[in-house]
Amino acid sequence: MAISVIKKRDGRIVPFDVQKISEAIQKSFRADEPGRDHKNLSDSLAWEVYSLLDLEGDPAPTVEHVQDIVEQVLMRNGYSQTAKSYILYRQARTNVRNREAMGRGTVSLQPPRTDSGFITQALTVYAAVRDNGGCERLEGFYEAMGPGVADEFRREYTNLLRLSLELTACAPVAEQTLVQIDRSLEAQGLLPALGANEAYLKRQTDFLCGSCGFDRGVVEQAQQKAVPMAREIVTKRARRTVSMLLAFLEDAGCARELIAPAEKENAEAQLLREIVGE
Repeated sequence: MAISVIKKRDGRIVPFDVQKISEAIQKSFRADEPGRDHKNLSDSLAWEVYSLLDLEGDPAPTVEHVQDIVEQVLMRNGYSQTAKSYILYRQARTNVRNREAMGRGTVSLQPPRTDSGFITQALTVYAAVRDNGGCERLEGFYEAMGPGVADEFRREYTNLLRLSLELTACAPVAEQTLVQIDRSLEAQGLLPALGANEAYLKRQTDFLCGSCGFDRGVVEQAQQKAVPMAREIVTKRARRTVSMLLAFLEDAGCARELIAPAEKENAEAQLLREIVGE
């Protein structure tokens, strides 16, 4: 089904123009490699976006969904740095709309849609406030920063568990084994987190004992060491990053008391709230 229209944020239906997608991708490439001509590559990627949208079968996709697909296409083709620039470009466009609608009023942040990393998301938050010329209220701060904290914990925990298992069992553990188990658990809706981990740890133990032949006591001992260590490392890293970000936000015209409360309470939001309140 050919796509001929697109739904704007205000509900208007306008003609779909794949060239506009290409132009947005070109701007992201130019941010990383100024002076180079990326038109042909951008056109090719834009048509790949169109093909994916066409396969989905929605005759009138929303602007937000099209932008999500652009990010996915950039990441899938190995242009992770350009994808980050596109995220920043996307947030900047949101800021322009905020300024047009509310002046220096509210800045609304978008939750990250790719594994952009904690530091990159901090840069995105800062750019949003800076480009808006300050703000009187910052919405979505915890929702924007929380996933980065969770991703950091997940990586640290997996690395520390592998090391702890090797030291406890006196045998090497393939990193890919833990990654595969982690992905299997993710498919079941289970992820290691700063907060409650009982269900995840139990299923992880079952996998390691059943598939890899580890003794249950060895796995549980390794987990007991890895979880608090990963939490401590990520907490310290988050404190450094968020403290620096808050200092820059204040310089850009956003005091920490202007940050709106988190919509959903979780361990990541609690940690960030503690840092913001320090």
